[in-house]
Amino acid sequence: GVRVAVDAIRAPRRREVLSLTTTPGLASLWLIPRLSDFIAAHPGVDVRIEASLTARALAADGYDLAIRYMALDDKQGVPLFSETVQPLCSPALLRKGRPPLRTPADLHAHTLLQLDAPSARGMPLEWQTWLQSAGVGGLEPAAMLSFTQYDAAVNAAVAGQGVVLGRRPIVDDLIRRRQLVAPFKGDTAAVRGYGYALMVEPGVAQRPAVQALVRWLLSQVGAQGQPQIGHADAQRPRKPSRQT
Repeated sequence: GVRVAVDAIRAPRRREVLSLTTTPGLASLWLIPRLSDFIAAHPGVDVRIEASLTARALAADGYDLAIRYMALDDKQGVPLFSETVQPLCSPALLRKGRPPLRTPADLHAHTLLQLDAPSARGMPLEWQTWLQSAGVGGLEPAAMLSFTQYDAAVNAAVAGQGVVLGRRPIVDDLIRRRQLVAPFKGDTAAVRGYGYALMVEPGVAQRPAVQALVRWLLSQVGAQGQPQIGHADAQRPRKPSRQT
């Protein structure tokens, strides 16, 4: 009895590891900033995240959960949120002395930031679609910067290097902190019909830790509200917030 008790004291507490795969943009811009809350509430559970554009086979590749970007009408998994896109930029691009950025046509004097997926005519596919919907389909920007990862394009926009098509709601935290603003008047967001869905490997679905992570993910989606984004010039300057 004594030896058993001593062995139990010496043995490290058994930790449970959950493996989740998702896209780099969702991981860095939405999931990782929130994940500390889950870890704090579940001290015996560790989460291993793979940020990749490759759609993993959950059971075969050893993953418990996936958050995948897909057409939501595919009806796969549990939908987390749909996605819209909206041009966003740093407040620095709107300051006096910069080229105007009040209407979509003003983009001709600015740099567009985009994932590295150009169309046959050179304009990135997402920007081409958005510009056509905004009535300026023939626009040629001053320059284009392409990135292999979406979060890198967003970081470039925050740094004032150009205008990015913000994928909401995964960039909403940056909007709330006013690191990114919407330069154009009116509702220029475009509904894509795409979004993120949660997949769970059936063989692990009944594990309490997996169920806890699923509940937490759904609570994060339910708790986040869409911030109201108007024309940047119409927003009154705010006092600096205590961001830590």
